[in-house]
Amino acid sequence: MKDLVLKLQDIFKKAPLGIMTVLAMDILEIVLLSLNPFVIGICIDNFLDHRYFWFYILIVLQLLLIAVRAINKIIDTRVYEHIIEDENNNYYKEKIPQNDC
Repeated sequence: MKDLVLKLQDIFKKAPLGIMTVLAMDILEIVLLSLNPFVIGICIDNFLDHRYFWFYILIVLQLLLIAVRAINKIIDTRVYEHIIEDENNNYYKEKIPQNDC
């Protein structure tokens, strides 16, 4: 367990700002997804009274969710791509001299 924690700390040290950005984007995506049912409910209630303000809010919320998801995937790929490449290189540098691969 201690080895796992140390390995995670090493990985985090490689790109702390990037990892925190990805985490923040994940949290923002969860918040937007959680707001969806609430806004849909209010939207349906207001449709019965022929008011469309919450419908426009729902459209903006969906567009914002699409944008956040796209940005999140781009940032996620760029951050973890470098970490994975570095981890692979370190693994092979360690294993090749031992002929363990």
